[in-house]
Amino acid sequence: MSGVEKKKIDQWRNALKEVSKLTGKVLQDESNGKDAPCIYLWHEAVFIQTIVKEVGIILKRTVLAVTPYAVGVEYQVKDIDLWLKDPDDVSVGVISGMRGIGKTTIAKVAYNLNYADFEASSFLASIHEASEQQTGLVRLQSQLLSDISNGKTQKIYNTDEGIIRIQDAVSRKRVLLFLDDVDRIEQMDDLIGVGHSFPKGSKIIITTSRERLRGPQKHKIFKIKQLDFDESLRLFCYHAFSQDRPMEGYLEHSRRVVRHCEGLPLALQVMGSSLFGRNLDFWSSALEKLEAIPDERIRKTLEVSYKSLHDDHDKRLFLVIAWCYVGEDMNDVVKKLEEEDFYSKVGMENLMDRSLISVDKDNKLVMHHLIRDMARAIIGQDTVDSPWRHSFHNSIGITTETITSEGSLLRTNDRYGKRKRLEDYEEESMPHEQPGLFKRLCLGLPSLFEPATWLAKLFKRPHR
Repeated sequence: MSGVEKKKIDQWRNALKEVSKLTGKVLQDESNGKDAPCIYLWHEAVFIQTIVKEVGIILKRTVLAVTPYAVGVEYQVKDIDLWLKDPDDVSVGVISGMRGIGKTTIAKVAYNLNYADFEASSFLASIHEASEQQTGLVRLQSQLLSDISNGKTQKIYNTDEGIIRIQDAVSRKRVLLFLDDVDRIEQMDDLIGVGHSFPKGSKIIITTSRERLRGPQKHKIFKIKQLDFDESLRLFCYHAFSQDRPMEGYLEHSRRVVRHCEGLPLALQVMGSSLFGRNLDFWSSALEKLEAIPDERIRKTLEVSYKSLHDDHDKRLFLVIAWCYVGEDMNDVVKKLEEEDFYSKVGMENLMDRSLISVDKDNKLVMHHLIRDMARAIIGQDTVDSPWRHSFHNSIGITTETITSEGSLLRTNDRYGKRKRLEDYEEESMPHEQPGLFKRLCLGLPSLFEPATWLAKLFKRPHR
């Protein structure tokens, strides 16, 4: 016998010794009476299902990947985890918060903790993005059907067919379904149908940046909070130094970045990664630039909420508030903007719905520092003169150099809101009159300028 063969035999011998120590499951014969065979077979079937489930849990090691630096996630997942384990609670949960706050990470952790407790499960990512693609929702329906059908490939040709097949597939199973980044309730309806009739014990979780996303069913809200300063510093350091505290000499610079990010995990991760391995001179220069120019990756993520606003009126309102009214009493701002012909009440509700503004306990308007930076970047980006813009500016005697401050805005007699009155229609028919041209510019009629460009005619960028 060769040495290799002897080694294999020893390995098998040791493995069999280990197996002999394992305690197996015992099928209890709880049947008796005349129906004993039927009852015994029923217990046997349940027994086999239990074994299959446990083996499936052992084999199904591949779960959703989560960042190793999930700071502050555990306590935010706790309530979601308790709700998922309660079959008698409402079947729909909503994880809400501003973009970049960590909703998807928290949802993934909750999914990994609970997917094995359900008969079938699926996590559908980036629904907002998929809904804007021609076959995006059909692709997600195919993924959902495959997930709840043990990985079998499912071909779907349209969303209506997908809804019928999904409802049929889930009608006999307790399902755990996560719908990530839902922007409109219609997206959910187009995926799984209106009413979302799932069996008792099933759970559906939606992540959204909308604060008031509502469906026909009762639901539970899980509002995600920003990280506190210590959590923020720890998360930033993981990405900047691969440890939970700043390196020697970098403490003040690190604290400066953390204050700038205001507890937003996305910003802390992006900034930490961009500064990793850099010297102090680079850090100093990067921080000076950051205070003047928002990071492009962070800005684009936050800008999705701005672009999702329904109309130019709400976009204008957001930019005006970002420029002038953060920190002021909400009632005063509503009154002031109503006088300037904004539909400020309904407009502010729309902004709060998308987590672009909020109101604190003192009724003051609050806007995250990075969202305000994003608003200023939009204004700056859209005021770059092109030849046709320059020509139009000259025709009305306005240039970007003559943009006025808030004070002059409130003194001007021209309305810059949105309500058209009789004289506005009259002036539209007389393009040779300069006041009419200016008023149409302010009203956005015709719409020659984006909201940010329009706003730039009224405000002068303050020195920071």
